[in-house]
Amino acid sequence: MQQYQDRSYAEIAQALALTPKAAKSLLYRARLRLRDRLHDILAVD
Repeated sequence: MQQYQDRSYAEIAQALALTPKAAKSLLYRARLRLRDRLHDILAVD
């Protein structure tokens, strides 16, 4: 929602019934997981 729909953390939080702080934290952790998974897939030995 933030990247593709240009939504603020407050708007995302409202849509998901979360606090803005919780929405920001969840997005941060999701980005970290995505980065780790992509690293594993794209890692060249």
